[in-house]
Amino acid sequence: MSFQELKEQSADELKQLLHETKRELWKVKFANQAGQLEDTSKIGKLRQKVARINTLASQRLEESEIEENGTGEANG
Repeated sequence: MSFQELKEQSADELKQLLHETKRELWKVKFANQAGQLEDTSKIGKLRQKVARINTLASQRLEESEIEENGTGEANG
């Protein structure tokens, strides 16, 4: 899923997708440790997907803080 496709998701959909992706990542890591994973690049791809979702969530949070403050700067 591309970053643009993620942007089109609602907050609830992103939360669900993040949960599912983290669960899948855990399963893949477990399979890797057990020696049952053939495509080890899947770990990196899933980690990247988690990072994309977290980045988008962070951006949305920052945008909402800017809108609430009305100052153009996020308080951090």
